[in-house]
Amino acid sequence: MQIPSSLARLLNKGAAVIAEDQYERECAKFPESRVGAISVRGPAPFVTDVTEALAQLEHGYPYGYSLVQRYVRGIIATDIRRRNGEPIRVVFVGSTPEGRLPVPPNRFAANLVRYAVVWRKQFGFGLFRSRKSQIQSISRELHAMRLLECDQRYFHRPTNLVLNLEG
Repeated sequence: MQIPSSLARLLNKGAAVIAEDQYERECAKFPESRVGAISVRGPAPFVTDVTEALAQLEHGYPYGYSLVQRYVRGIIATDIRRRNGEPIRVVFVGSTPEGRLPVPPNRFAANLVRYAVVWRKQFGFGLFRSRKSQIQSISRELHAMRLLECDQRYFHRPTNLVLNLEG
């Protein structure tokens, strides 16, 4: 069922109020680091991993890096569900017990490209999820994964998502 875009925007604004409160509470736990326009908060190893991911993205896929810089406001290590950060363009990421990213930096960088593409459509153009939009976002993530030379085991899930959406 498709909901009207005006209703979707209203629901998104309501969710943003709650997400902003969660984000501010989590931000108070860590000092801020900045990578370009993006606020990164978390344990030192997490911040190092995210910085490495963004550096790999900048050198390996400059267009993806510019999308991420424009559409991702922040990245924070937290146990809050990742989707809760969408209304405010913040990526909530769980970290390992050692305080690191749960995936390699290049894989995380490719995933950031997908988020940036989705948020560009939602916040830049007012387009909310459609099958075609999801396929385009996942395809952009797969392109970033190839450019960043991600391990082949990470291609399975996004490739299956595209196949399921096309079928």
